[in-house]
Amino acid sequence: MKVDFIGVGFAKCGTTTVSRLLEEHPDICFSVPKEIQYFNSHYQLSESSQKINPNSKKSINWYLNHWSHRKSETIMGEFSPQYILKYETGLRIKNTFPDVKIIICLRHPQKAIFSYYNFLKNYLSIELEELEVEMQTNPKMKALLHYSDYIENYLKIFGKENIHFFVLENFIKNPEVEIKNLYHFLKVDDSFVPPSLHKKFNASKKTLFPFLVKLEKQTIRFFSAIGMTGFIIWLKKIGISKLVHSLHMRKASFGKIENSDKAYIQEFVNKEIPKLSKMINIDLDCWVEKK
Repeated sequence: MKVDFIGVGFAKCGTTTVSRLLEEHPDICFSVPKEIQYFNSHYQLSESSQKINPNSKKSINWYLNHWSHRKSETIMGEFSPQYILKYETGLRIKNTFPDVKIIICLRHPQKAIFSYYNFLKNYLSIELEELEVEMQTNPKMKALLHYSDYIENYLKIFGKENIHFFVLENFIKNPEVEIKNLYHFLKVDDSFVPPSLHKKFNASKKTLFPFLVKLEKQTIRFFSAIGMTGFIIWLKKIGISKLVHSLHMRKASFGKIENSDKAYIQEFVNKEIPKLSKMINIDLDCWVEKK
């Protein structure tokens, strides 16, 4: 059994949407959970601090257990945005699955950074510095300002022909075309229209009880790791996950990004657009600040 595709980045750039639309395709078996976090040896907590990832020390059979629910689907894959952060992670993926296809999601850095900041602060209840400070120290936020540096590493390892770039703004504008292109890249039936194509995922939320978020993730990871992904899927089908979420999740509005932070990000974006557009061969005019 081999993994056919892996999504590697970037955080808050539509990875949940892409994962759900891939999961709905009858030819695709998606991992449970979405993010396995197997190939990265560390969790990068800050620029100077990292935590060893115990999953990376486990066997390949442990990793493949996350698809134990697979039936007749022709391909399978996962999506762990942490993978994009380290060159060594890409090498490990390539050495394990030489023919794997890579998916990279992109979004205007301003929206991605502000979304990720609020996700950490309000959903995971993590104490943070002001956004300006976090952008300079948080590895995932820094990555969102320097897409091309990280993408360049993966192009060296996998080659452009084996990487699909999914720009969220293009998907929002023309979802039918963008999902068809993604299915075509994975060589599955690209005429299939996923039921959730026009649904919004990962809307801004706030948790009332942070411990429930942690407990839910730990439960899913435990049963998936021992090959009981089918059990997790069954719990979702009968509405247990929805019930748990209703107990502690609430819709949230996080206001607008400060003008100073917006200007700081746009300065990076203006420098990044020409290089990145040429690198991935996609027009990114939608990221240009309108005056």
